[in-house]
Amino acid sequence: MTPDAPGRVLSPETAIRDLAEFQEAVVKALNSIASDVRQLRLTQIAKHARAVPVGQAQALLGCGKTKVYKYIGTGQLTRAPKRGKEVMILMESIDALLADGIPAEPTRRRRKAQIAKPVDGEALEAEISALSLRFGRTG
Repeated sequence: MTPDAPGRVLSPETAIRDLAEFQEAVVKALNSIASDVRQLRLTQIAKHARAVPVGQAQALLGCGKTKVYKYIGTGQLTRAPKRGKEVMILMESIDALLADGIPAEPTRRRRKAQIAKPVDGEALEAEISALSLRFGRTG
């Protein structure tokens, strides 16, 4: 254990809890910044546009092409008539999706950190002796 401040000893459990709280705060701040950036892009890219191509919709929503098409499939985004071969998305539907809040992306599960339990030396020696006797080895 290392001292964190005078009179305070930082245990591994406390360090892990403090790290988790810090990570949550960082993620929250980054999500806020990402939201602000999307809003700025929205105002710059499509000030007067009624519809935008899928590529611009990706930039506005901060997601990939597959997710944009999933939003179209679920009805959260509305397609406009194609421009040549290019699929267009109505800005009204993008504005509505941004106003409602973009659904969270699925995240990978992370394993929890496992803290080793203290080992009882006598119990360990007894277990080793029992195994040695079982397999006919002495030592």
